[in-house]
Amino acid sequence: MKIGVSTGLFNDYDLVNLLSIFKKTGFDIIEVGTGTPEWNSRPHTQEYSQEAIHGLIDRLHTFRLKIHSLHLREKLKDEGIEVHSLHTSFGNGLDISSQDENIRLTGISEVKKNIDLLSFLDGKIAIVHPGGDLFNVNDNEERKRRVEKSGLSLKEILKYAEEKGIKIAVENLLPHLVCGYAKEILDLIKDFDSANIGICFDSSHANLAENPQEVLRKFRDRLLTVHMSDNHGKYDDHLIPGEGKINWSEIVKTLKEIHYEEVFMLEVLKDTQGKDPYKLLRLMYSSAEKILAS
Repeated sequence: MKIGVSTGLFNDYDLVNLLSIFKKTGFDIIEVGTGTPEWNSRPHTQEYSQEAIHGLIDRLHTFRLKIHSLHLREKLKDEGIEVHSLHTSFGNGLDISSQDENIRLTGISEVKKNIDLLSFLDGKIAIVHPGGDLFNVNDNEERKRRVEKSGLSLKEILKYAEEKGIKIAVENLLPHLVCGYAKEILDLIKDFDSANIGICFDSSHANLAENPQEVLRKFRDRLLTVHMSDNHGKYDDHLIPGEGKINWSEIVKTLKEIHYEEVFMLEVLKDTQGKDPYKLLRLMYSSAEKILAS
């Protein structure tokens, strides 16, 4: 099983300048973390002022991203690094499960733009959050409505992704979010008759909701990729595997049991302030190697 890393850890850095460090520390497979939307998204509404200014800003941001993406693609090829996946942008203003159509449509639009970027970088899998914060976590009717909206959004997103040759991996989220439990996410995608949509298993999220090994087993038939990080069972820490309380020997055992042979993608999001990227990435790779060898 190959080891990959999400660049979300370094969203405050210029990814182009970090690629050589990824390579030197053992990583030749990455997931691009988009962080704050680069495309300057805004709600699909006609009710805003200074239309011409907004339009100009949109064009400038898009032009800048295209130029930067071209540089990034060339650097990836020079370093021999493969883009396995891309984590699409998300947030309260980009919630594809929202009952507010402006927010929902903006979320869909942003995911499509991320899919364009992933395709341009010759990537394979777009990670999509199925929703955002629930207003009332105990309101089953709200959960149902939000999952239905998410399904409607994913239908449009999937059609767009298939045209680009991209797969969609819907991520299991935290308990207070839409699809924070395995059953919800399985119900969400069960009626999609397409090999281009599946699930991204997030170990940190699963450990705060259910037994992560059992979640993996439930996902086995639809599992496309994984996000691996650790926590202490209370917060979504996204630590280096081995720094928290997740039983990694059982996780690896379960991965083998369900015949998962794709990338062991690290999604560590700990604070990088004042840290040496080389030492941090080397520690991450070494920890993953030990876990997989065990």
